[in-house]
Amino acid sequence: ITRDVDLTRKLNAVAPSVEGDIWSALYMFFMLVVIAPVFEEFIFRGMILHALKPYGSGLSIFISGIMFGLYHGNFDQCFYTAAAGIALGYIANVTGSIFPTTVIHAIMNSMGGVMILLFKPFRVGDFIEAQGYSGIVKEIQIFNTIIRTTDAQIIIIPNGGLSTGTMKNSTAEPYRRVDLSFQFAYGADLDEVKQAI
Repeated sequence: ITRDVDLTRKLNAVAPSVEGDIWSALYMFFMLVVIAPVFEEFIFRGMILHALKPYGSGLSIFISGIMFGLYHGNFDQCFYTAAAGIALGYIANVTGSIFPTTVIHAIMNSMGGVMILLFKPFRVGDFIEAQGYSGIVKEIQIFNTIIRTTDAQIIIIPNGGLSTGTMKNSTAEPYRRVDLSFQFAYGADLDEVKQAI
């Protein structure tokens, strides 16, 4: 006996929080702009940077920044976040506090959605490839973009990663060039080849 189960809701912890009401938006804002920066700054600039300081400020800043980039877990975002992590590590080292870096981190997390909404690199209905996923854009929100993959999965991508990573929009232009390769014998009649194509 089977029953209908919404696997998106079951397996994706973010999906239940994007229903569109004000409380869901506030929840997402709180998680992405408050909790994530506080947690990440405490771990990377508070604990790791501090633990590595006996080996030198430069090395501790570099290692904590690289670890910050790797923590974000995807190739498109890794280099940007590592550079941001090194810059934030330098600020934390100079100021002796993670408070300024937490504020900067929160501003960076909130700017992704604003940039997507202002510059509009894609629209609802476009087919995009970003953050290791490809699919049709179903919804653009202030903090997330929701896409449906070709195998009918719903993927929620944070706009911060979309605004800083590489993205391919396959439907931005009305026409696309397609290269096709054909093989014919050297002795084939040119008119017959054109007719066959």
